[in-house]
Amino acid sequence: MYKKIRLQSFSTQHFYEIELTSSNQLQISNNSQSVYCSFKRSTNTFTLLDLEYISDEFTLIAIESIFNLFPKEAFTIIFKKSLIKQNISFNELVDNDLVILPRDFFAKTGNIWAKKVDPTLELKEISTAGVTHPERPSYDPGELLYKKYYSEIDTTISFRVADISKDLDNFHEWHNKKFIYNFWELNKSKPELEKYLADGLKDKHSIPTILEFNNKSIGYFEFYWAKEDRLGPFYNFSDFDRGFHFLIGEESCLGRVNVDAILKATSHYTFLNDERTELLAGEPRSDNKRIIRYIDHFECWRKEKEFDFPHKRAALLLCDRDTYFQEGYPWN
Repeated sequence: MYKKIRLQSFSTQHFYEIELTSSNQLQISNNSQSVYCSFKRSTNTFTLLDLEYISDEFTLIAIESIFNLFPKEAFTIIFKKSLIKQNISFNELVDNDLVILPRDFFAKTGNIWAKKVDPTLELKEISTAGVTHPERPSYDPGELLYKKYYSEIDTTISFRVADISKDLDNFHEWHNKKFIYNFWELNKSKPELEKYLADGLKDKHSIPTILEFNNKSIGYFEFYWAKEDRLGPFYNFSDFDRGFHFLIGEESCLGRVNVDAILKATSHYTFLNDERTELLAGEPRSDNKRIIRYIDHFECWRKEKEFDFPHKRAALLLCDRDTYFQEGYPWN
C-alpha cells in the first residue's frame, strides 16, 4: 500500500515528495513543510477531506498525486473551492462551494505542466514560401516548455529549448550513433552540428528541443508548425497544427514503455501549448518500423497514408486532440 513518488512543479521547479501512507491518506512534503491529506473514495470519485489551503500549487500537487497514484481508479476529484484561489479555469466546475474536477478536464488545463500560448492574442498574418500563416511565438535557448511526471515509468519528462552551450556535446554524440544516423543522416562534425542547431534556433517555424528524463538530457525533438513546413502540401493542416521529428539518444531510455510515455508527453505538450492545435503529425521514413509500431495501440494516433518527399518515402502519422483526451491520456 505504501508508495512514494516525486513531483516537480513546472512553474516554480520546486520538488514535492509524495507518500501514500495508508489507503486513504497522503503525506505531501517540500523543503519548507509537510502536510497530511486524507481522502475518501466512492467508485471512481476521490474527495479531499482535510487539506488546508497553502497555495494553489500545493493543491494542484495533491490532485495530481491522486491521479498518478490511482491511474486506473481516479477519474474525478472533489475538493473545496477555497483550495484554489488563482486558477480561474476551475470556476465552471463549482457546485455548492465544491469543485468537481474530471480527470480529462484537469489534463487539458494549461500552465500546470506546459508553457501556454494565449489564444485571445491577435496574431499578425505573415507568408512563408507563399503560404499564409500566423506569426509564430519566439522562445529562448534553455526555456522550459513542459514538465510532467509519468507513473508508468516513475519518471518526470521535460521538454526545453535547446541551448548550444549546454547541449552540443550530447547532440554530436547522439547523431554519431549508428542507430540514429541510419535515419537522421546527420553524422557530422561538431562545428557542422553547431551550425545546424544555430540555424534551427533562428527558424521560427520550428523549436529545437531537448527531451529530459528527471532533468537529464536523453533525446532531441523538433516541434514545427505543419502549415508552412515541407509537410504542409501533403495534408490539409489548420493554422495551428503541429508536427515533430525526434530521436532518443540514450539506449537505456528506449523500449516500448519509455517510448509510450514519451509519445504521450509529446502530444500532451503540443495540445497544452496552444489549445487551437487539433492535430499533431509525425512523418518518419516508411521503413522505420520501430517507430511506426509504437502507434498501433494508441487510439488517438493513426497512419493516414504513405507519400514521397524528395529525400524519402514517408508515413504520415496523425494524432487527434479530441481523441487523445477522450481516451484518458496522458494517464491512460
